[in-house]
Amino acid sequence: MELIDLILQHPDVTKQPRGNSEAVAYCPFHNDRLSQNPNLNINPKKSAFKCRSCGEGGYLKKLARAWGIDVPQVDRRLSKAPPPSITASAAIEQIQEAYGLRPDTIAHFGIEARPNMPSPNRATRGAWTYWTAAGRRYKSFDRKVKRYKYWWARGTDKEKRQATLYGMDDVPLGTSVVYLVNGEPSVWVCWQARVPAVAAFGEGNLPKEAVRHLADLDVKEVRIVLDLDQAGELNTQRDAEILREHNIRVSAGQLPADLGESADVADLYLYHHADDEAFRHAISNLPDMDLPDTGPLKGTRFFERDGRFYLKLQTRDGPVDVQLTNFTAVAEEEVMVDDGWTQTLHIVLSGRLDNGRPLEQVRIPASKVHNLEWITDRWGYSPTLTSGGSTKDQVREIMQRISLGRGLSRKTVFSHTGWRKIEGKWRYLMPGGTEQIDGVSVELPSPYSHYHFPDNQEDIALAARASLGFLDTVAHEVSIPLLAFTYLAPLQSILKPAFALWLRAHTGSFKSSLTALAVSHFGDFQDNTPPVTWEGTARGIERFLSDMKDCPAWVDDFNPRQSDRDMAIQMSKATAVISL
Repeated sequence: MELIDLILQHPDVTKQPRGNSEAVAYCPFHNDRLSQNPNLNINPKKSAFKCRSCGEGGYLKKLARAWGIDVPQVDRRLSKAPPPSITASAAIEQIQEAYGLRPDTIAHFGIEARPNMPSPNRATRGAWTYWTAAGRRYKSFDRKVKRYKYWWARGTDKEKRQATLYGMDDVPLGTSVVYLVNGEPSVWVCWQARVPAVAAFGEGNLPKEAVRHLADLDVKEVRIVLDLDQAGELNTQRDAEILREHNIRVSAGQLPADLGESADVADLYLYHHADDEAFRHAISNLPDMDLPDTGPLKGTRFFERDGRFYLKLQTRDGPVDVQLTNFTAVAEEEVMVDDGWTQTLHIVLSGRLDNGRPLEQVRIPASKVHNLEWITDRWGYSPTLTSGGSTKDQVREIMQRISLGRGLSRKTVFSHTGWRKIEGKWRYLMPGGTEQIDGVSVELPSPYSHYHFPDNQEDIALAARASLGFLDTVAHEVSIPLLAFTYLAPLQSILKPAFALWLRAHTGSFKSSLTALAVSHFGDFQDNTPPVTWEGTARGIERFLSDMKDCPAWVDDFNPRQSDRDMAIQMSKATAVISL
C-alpha cells in the first residue's frame, strides 16, 4: 500500500477523488472542524496537499505526521523507498557498471543522469534520461521499483510513441536479421556489441505502425529474444503474429535458464562478461523457441514457416511437412473498378521471397487471381511453386485464408471522367481535384494520363485571366469556338449538344498546338501528346469518348492516305464516331 492510500483512509477525509478531481478533508493545521467546512485539498497525482483557509501545504509525509500516522511505518509500507541521493557522475558510472556499457555507448544514446528527478508518483527520486525518436524518456535509478520504472517526459506525442521502435534509427538499410529485445538497456548492449536490435516501449507492446517502418527497412527476418519469464513467452507469441501480418519472417530465441528468472538480453551480455564477441556468438546461437500458429491457418493442414507455405501431410510413417512455395503472398485490398458501364473486381497482392526480398505490389483482376499464372507474369521466375496437381489450389486456399484472417480493405475506383452521382451527391470525376476534395479515387487508362486537375489550387481570378488570354492566340473565328467548346464539355450530360468541333487547316498551321492549349484546361498536354488519333480503331475511339465523358475529347491527325481504300476507311470511322 502506498502513502496516498493510507492518507485517503483517514477519517478526516470527507470526499474521495474521482478521475482528475482532488480529495477533500478537514485541515489538521488550523482545526476547521469548528466551521464544519473542510478546506484541505489533496492531489493524488502530485502527492501533495494545500489548505484553502490557512494556506498550509506540502508533500504527503507532512500531512501524515500532522494526522499522527507514524512516518517510519508509512515508509515500510511504500512499494519502494527512494534510493539515497548520488551525484550525476556517480549515477553514470553506476549504469555503466550495471550493464557493462562503455563511454562511447553512453554518448551515442545521449544517456544523462538526473539525481533529483522524482518519479511521477514521487515514490522514488533520481533517473537516467535519454532521447528517443518520440521524445525524452526516463529510467528510474531504482531497478526494482514496481511502478514508473520508465516514464515519458511531459508533452511527448503519444502517436509518435506508438509508431516508434527504440533503436530503429541504428538499423542499417538491408540488414538481414534484426533482434527484437525487451527494454532500452538491451538495445544499448546490442548496439555496443554490433548486434542490430530494436525494442518496443513499455511492456513489450509491439506497435503495428512501427512494424510497417521496420518492413520498409527491407529487414529479412526478425528474431525475438524477450525476457525469460511467462510474460516474455506470451509477448513473444503475440509479437510473432504481428510481424507475420506484415510478411516479415519471424523466429524466436530462448535465453539460457541459468541466467535467472526474468532475465533479459542485457543479462546475457553481463553473463559473458561484457565481451562483445562472446555475446554475439551466444545470441546468434540461442536455441529456437517454438512459435505455435495462432493465426488464420490454425486448425488447417497448412502452415507458414521461414517465409514459405507448407502442407502437413499424414503418411504411414507419421506427419511430413511438404513445402509448397519458396515465397509468401497475401491479398491486401479489393478494388472495384467502375468504368460507368460495368464494374470489375481487382485484388491487390503483395509477397516476399524466403530470402526476405519483397515482391512488388500488384493489382490483378479477381477472375485471374486463383489460377496463379500472374505470379510468373508479374513477379518473374524467382517465386516457385512445388510441382503437383493440387499445389495451385492449396496455395490459393492458404492465401485466401490468411487474407481473410487479416481483413481486406475495399474501395471503388472510377476509370472515367465526368458527372457521377455518388452516395446521393453529384461529383465531377477527374484525377487530382476530385480525389483531394471528395476523397473519390479516379484512375484513367494510361493513354489518357495527361487528363488531370492540378494538385495545387491556383488563384481563381488569375486562372480565369489566363483562360481568356487563349482568345488572343489566334484569330477569333478560331479561338472563340474552341474556347467555348472547352467550356461546354462539362455541361454535355445536361445540354446534350449534337455536334463536334473539327479544326481543318493545312499541315503546319498549329492545329494540334491550339487543341493542346484548349484541352489543357483539363490536364497537361503538348502538341505531340494527343490521347487518341484517327489511326486507331473505331471501337478504340468510341471507348475513349465513353471514358472521357463530360470533358473535351481530343482525337488528332485525320490524314487519309492517298488510296481510295484508305480514305474510305478513315471517312467511315469519322462518320461513325461523330454520329455517336
